[in-house]
Amino acid sequence: MAYPFFSLAKSRRIAPIDFRAGDVAIRVEAMPDHGMATIWDADILIWAASQIVSARDAGLRTSRLMAATPYEMLTFVGRGVSKRDYLRLKAALDRLQSTSVVTSLRQPVEGRRHRFSWINEWQERFDRDGRPLGVELILPDWFYRAVMVQFPGGIVQGEMPPIFVIGPDGEAEIANSRVYQNTLIVDRLFGAAELRLGSGKQQQTVRIVRADATRRGLWMSGTNAAPNAKKAFRQRGGEHP
Repeated sequence: MAYPFFSLAKSRRIAPIDFRAGDVAIRVEAMPDHGMATIWDADILIWAASQIVSARDAGLRTSRLMAATPYEMLTFVGRGVSKRDYLRLKAALDRLQSTSVVTSLRQPVEGRRHRFSWINEWQERFDRDGRPLGVELILPDWFYRAVMVQFPGGIVQGEMPPIFVIGPDGEAEIANSRVYQNTLIVDRLFGAAELRLGSGKQQQTVRIVRADATRRGLWMSGTNAAPNAKKAFRQRGGEHP
């Protein structure tokens, strides 16, 4: 099982999510006016992660402040660009901003809890004549340092292995992910995961574990991996602004 950060329902959810497994505690709270952020809203966060990757690969300084047009965001997540789709995008941004998460994950001090929203704040920009110019949003630091698995520059999408999240009960579940250039962006946060290459007796596994004691990133340790796989994968987060 994966950590339940989002509502899986298409209807509005108001009831909070309370999850506890061992030392991991998660509580997700929703505002009645907007409802809880859904797994479909999380596509916007994948878009945001792709922008961080693109800027980093271009040698640019990354930031939690992002700006884009609704058209750019909608086309990236595979939605339409009608007026109805624009209104749905705004509703999704409201849910991401108003949903509050409290968790013990990635807290080095025992008993510490971190509270954040998936988007700190967002706003629409208009010109002097009232014509829309785009959207600005600020990501929380907790997500800004989220999960990206970087592959060698020459790898193509067809060679990307599936990634399996290891849940708190020890069971593996394939995770939803997207490829942006040579980076695999995973749409959920996890404590451990595996990249599985091949099948049957020939299958080799690269295990990804968090090392949150390091300030700048989350690094992978691979075992029982092919020689080229050991150096092929590393788990890292964005640069602090």
